[in-house]
Amino acid sequence: MWIGEAAEAAGVNVETVRYYERRGLLEQPRRPAEGYRDYSNETVQIVRFIKQAQDLGFTLEEIDELVRLSGTTLRGRERARAAAERKLKDLECKTVRLRDMQGTLRRLIAACRTENTPECPILEALRSGDRAEQPVDGSSATVHETATTSPTKTRSSKQHQRRSAT
Repeated sequence: MWIGEAAEAAGVNVETVRYYERRGLLEQPRRPAEGYRDYSNETVQIVRFIKQAQDLGFTLEEIDELVRLSGTTLRGRERARAAAERKLKDLECKTVRLRDMQGTLRRLIAACRTENTPECPILEALRSGDRAEQPVDGSSATVHETATTSPTKTRSSKQHQRRSAT
């Protein structure tokens, strides 16, 4: 099948197929005497595999490894599982960070609604790096501290505060 047909069957556009070829995720298709590239059903399956892996958060570099592992033996299965476990841990860390960011934004929005000052508390916090007066999640950390610390640092300081309180 031609590139347009392969792309349509995989649910992507032609440029995506070409990009995956340039990145080395897809092998160059064979060219019969007519000169047109001839894409196989396997190419369509690999493109679908790539898109599904991207939907799960894998980068193209990680997907390249997964594509190479596809169809291998037990060792490949173990490496694929290890890659999925790493991705899950990464997503869990990002989820914690996103929740912290949500909390920070909620507090900034609330401060914007309640403060009777001509300055916008949101813009002031972003511009000056001043600490907001309200603590985040009942801890002693301020809005600014939570917005500028890593999830691990925030988590460990909260754990320390819990231990100190007991």
